[in-house]
Amino acid sequence: MTKKISIILNGKHKRHCKNIKKIFSELAANNKVEMIITSKPYQAIELTKNAIDKNNTDIVISAGGDGTINEVVNGILKANKKCLYGIIPCGSSNDFIKTFGKHNIIKAIERNSVKKIDAAKIFFQTNKKIRYFLNIAELGLGAMTVKRTKKIFISSKITYTINSILTMINFKYQRVKIFIDNKEYYTGEITALILANGIYFGNGLAIAPKALIDDGLMDIVLVKKIPLVKFIKALPQIRRKQILTYPEIEYIKAKKVEINSIENYPIEADGEDIGYSPLKAKILPQALNMLYYPEL
Repeated sequence: MTKKISIILNGKHKRHCKNIKKIFSELAANNKVEMIITSKPYQAIELTKNAIDKNNTDIVISAGGDGTINEVVNGILKANKKCLYGIIPCGSSNDFIKTFGKHNIIKAIERNSVKKIDAAKIFFQTNKKIRYFLNIAELGLGAMTVKRTKKIFISSKITYTINSILTMINFKYQRVKIFIDNKEYYTGEITALILANGIYFGNGLAIAPKALIDDGLMDIVLVKKIPLVKFIKALPQIRRKQILTYPEIEYIKAKKVEINSIENYPIEADGEDIGYSPLKAKILPQALNMLYYPEL
């Protein structure tokens, strides 16, 4: 049966999506396919929502990196109708796909091969805004780095590395009160607080090695006040997907988390600067119908 398909291509990553024309041609042979190219940040949210609500698309496919995935997922979950979702990874890091797995989008559509996965919802208490994320959201060191990087409007691994160093030099531990599943869990200074649906962030760092995208739970990684040199030395272990046994680091599985703070600290989700604390977040079990046919 002919399907209506909308491909949302991040205009910034066009040159990285080398197989996009081939995929488009193969899909267009038996389906009605449109290619929508973004020209500015956050545009994919509204483009996705319009494709679903106004154009009645059956399938939305994001072509880009983790930021593009984040925007398209927000468009899907804010839309008034349901659709299938597929990913063509062609960003700079593609961290979510490391958890989700390499797959054949053409065969997934042909065979209607669908996998239900979780997403998460964040409610910002200050401005009453809502954002969704698919992979990882964070408060602390990484969020400060993202904030610094986005300010200069240049995205590259070198830029991110330089800004990571600058953030560490100027970093001040953040004081928060954390509630997990409606119970007060921790009050004090933190280096980072990671809310994970997927395993990887920061270009291949397996910060939440036991996270599952279909278990109906967030994996929360609480990094209390820790000497930054000690944390940096642990990065090779994190990259190797090892659980850290430091007393300053805890791993918790939960459905909901609330972060209260007197100061408004930056929050990043899927590599995007999305808002400030305080906030509430919760998992949305089986929120997305993902097209998935594994590549062998």
